[in-house]
Amino acid sequence: MDSKITIDLDFAYGNVPVIQILHKTSDDIRDKIVGNFVQQLDHTSISRWLRMEYKYKRTDGALIWNIVPITSSIDELEREAKLMLAMVESLRAQMPAEDPVTTA
Repeated sequence: MDSKITIDLDFAYGNVPVIQILHKTSDDIRDKIVGNFVQQLDHTSISRWLRMEYKYKRTDGALIWNIVPITSSIDELEREAKLMLAMVESLRAQMPAEDPVTTA
């Protein structure tokens, strides 16, 4: 298996943690699984979006998350876009009003 998934720091963007996928084609089933996942994220189309879903907490305290490709179906993209816009509005509503005297 030559493919791997790592968590690295992106030094160019203030040490933001990023999940990096290295995919190499081979007959190894693990490489094929990574390849299948990456194919769903075709970087040339609208299917490059991901959703991170919290699944559950294990008995040992570990949290389980799934990273799932968002398909290029109009319905799914629209549903996710509406959720993002709702989050933007919620965050805006939580921001303190700007003081017109100090912002002028």
